[in-house]
Amino acid sequence: MDWKEDLVYHKIVTYEFEEMN
Repeated sequence: MDWKEDLVYHKIVTYEFEEMN
């Protein structure tokens, strides 16, 4: 996996987590 893809994935996961709270 490219590090850019990993960074984007992390942002998406963080965003989803923030939306849940």
